[in-house]
Amino acid sequence: MYPDRFKDKVALITGASSGIGFATAKRLACEGASVILFARRKELLEKCVQEIADNGGKACYFVGDVTNDGDVAGCIEHILETFGTIHILINNAGMELVRSFAMTSYEEWNKIIDVNLGGAIRFTQKVQKAMIKTGGVIINVSSVYGLVGVAGSSVYSMTKGGLISLTRSLALELASRNIRVNAVAAGMVETDLMDRVFRNLSSDQVERIRSMHPLGFGKPEDVSAGISFLASDDARWITGTVLVIDGGYTAI
Repeated sequence: MYPDRFKDKVALITGASSGIGFATAKRLACEGASVILFARRKELLEKCVQEIADNGGKACYFVGDVTNDGDVAGCIEHILETFGTIHILINNAGMELVRSFAMTSYEEWNKIIDVNLGGAIRFTQKVQKAMIKTGGVIINVSSVYGLVGVAGSSVYSMTKGGLISLTRSLALELASRNIRVNAVAAGMVETDLMDRVFRNLSSDQVERIRSMHPLGFGKPEDVSAGISFLASDDARWITGTVLVIDGGYTAI
């Protein structure tokens, strides 16, 4: 940890009530940032903010849905009124979908696209306006599934690949405004999302996936450490890149 790494910085994290999002909020708060946690579940957000405060960090929350334009606009407006600017945006909110392509309904693929891609687009469009004067950092939380083919996760993988493409293009578009845009591609991390996926798999299938991660499954903190680096001034000459944090999954 670097206690003053993000001193006087304001960081907004979506999907921040659990998993990688909460781990990132804790990490940035411990390193001096004022963090705003955005998610749908108020009770969880309250507990998260309290835990950060108990450890000496500065945090608040905003209840909302990344697919709701009003919630996104309201969150940004609230942050600007309270803090004056936003230095760091972590687009972490997402949902999973394990379904054969043929069996995926319109409602399912439309929803996951709106959450995984639409949410990042909405927040980035709003936040970039606030970052134009001071510069800033945008980090999209993608997945190794956006880099490789995965049977049974075609649409989910497409959304994560879309995030990577969005990252690279925006990095070029926003560089002249001193806004860096990067992504992390996470392997299997022990989160609620992973638990939900594994409920539909046999023990043999789970062990096969584990064997594809030479260093085993990751922890949310493994990913938040990479996010913290990309958000920091140590990465000031890095934009348009994808930091793969996968325990060796893509090396096989």
